[in-house]
Amino acid sequence: MRGMIGGAAAALLCAAGWVATAYFFGIESSWLAILVGVVIGGATKWAGGGSLTDGCAAVVFTVAAVVGGRLVGAELLADKLAGELEVIDASLSEAETAYLADEVAWEMEDAGRTLDWPNPNILPEVEADYPPEVWAEAQRRREMRPDFELPLLGFGNPTRDELRDGILARMFSFGGITAFALAFGAAFKIGAGD
Repeated sequence: MRGMIGGAAAALLCAAGWVATAYFFGIESSWLAILVGVVIGGATKWAGGGSLTDGCAAVVFTVAAVVGGRLVGAELLADKLAGELEVIDASLSEAETAYLADEVAWEMEDAGRTLDWPNPNILPEVEADYPPEVWAEAQRRREMRPDFELPLLGFGNPTRDELRDGILARMFSFGGITAFALAFGAAFKIGAGD
């Protein structure tokens, strides 16, 4: 019984550590499972003395900690990455409008219009660098083409769910399955006292 209490406490700490590692450091590695198995196996043996029951309990707690930590960590990491991509999207939106503003300015100048540039000595990059009528036309064109992206990018950002699914998919890779098998084996071996 004491082995199970020690294993449960270690599982909670390991799952929390997994979540914190994923969120704060952006590390979501299956190989952490081996460390989790060793810690939980050691805690189970230390608290219970080491027996077949302790070894089996260590495996169950390792599964719970690894799967729980992985699921919660993937959710939080996906939220964090999706938030960072939204910031990038906002800056890309202005860059995309600036790209269109360059086209508008060339068209206007080719048509013989004289443009009053705020600072003609710099390469325009943001709204304040362009004549107001150029930026307004660029924004109008951007709104007419909501799917417009800079030509060099050519791809959209993944959704939050796609990010999470990509993180979780690694759990079933060869490395992920190998790491989990090693983790469960280590938890049993150490927990059983062998």
